[in-house]
Amino acid sequence: MAKVKVKSGVCGFETNIKAELLKSEKVNLDISSDCPSINQISDQVPLINPLKEVFKKLDQTKIYNLFSKKLSHSSCPLYSGILKAIEVEADLSLPKDFIFEFKKDD
Repeated sequence: MAKVKVKSGVCGFETNIKAELLKSEKVNLDISSDCPSINQISDQVPLINPLKEVFKKLDQTKIYNLFSKKLSHSSCPLYSGILKAIEVEADLSLPKDFIFEFKKDD
């Protein structure tokens, strides 16, 4: 089982993602969050075929199309976190942290 914790930054919400590859070769996602918008829809996530999902453009994925109905920010790192959890669980990527590090010059 792949587990990913997404700390979304300014909003302060934290989301925990668990991805489990089933015998059917589909990934089951268990998503829990401090974000009320995510929690309104997280139980509606279908089983995901990883080969079909992770090689599409973001706006063509089931993940984006489902969560974009409730998330008000297209830059929310949740999309990446969920897709990376699917990749890792399906052995399409190695389990390696990724970090967004921000600096702004005045």
